[in-house]
Amino acid sequence: MLFFNPGEDIPGIPLMGDKVKIFDADHAKLYDFTVDIADRGGSQCYVFSIKAREELSGLKKDKLVIDEMITWFDYTSFEVLARTYHMSYKAGVYNFDVNMEVEMGRAGSLLFPKLIRYNGNWKVLFKKKERGVFTATISDVSTNVQR
Repeated sequence: MLFFNPGEDIPGIPLMGDKVKIFDADHAKLYDFTVDIADRGGSQCYVFSIKAREELSGLKKDKLVIDEMITWFDYTSFEVLARTYHMSYKAGVYNFDVNMEVEMGRAGSLLFPKLIRYNGNWKVLFKKKERGVFTATISDVSTNVQR
């Protein structure tokens, strides 16, 4: 959900509340938003960056889950070409620190995640810390997908 619909609630993760709603007025003021133009993989892109403000106090930082999110949009179609995240949170009963990256690909008219990278750790109270690093590459996508 976070990759394809950022800023929306993620059901099933307790104690996080609305902390991922980075575009709501209460949360947006905790971030710096920038737009730039850059090249990515030979394509001109708009680069939209969201980064937690550095001067935030501890109490305000507790309202954050997304530390930084960068999205590359195709210059002409505005399609998402790639997105990276750094997220962290401490809820007492669990905490995590995760970096994710998704690169999009195209098969006919179908836009799909062709590369997914994940590097992070989770710690749940009374459980051993979990660390994960993986890269998933998706290829040979059929354009005969029924919707």
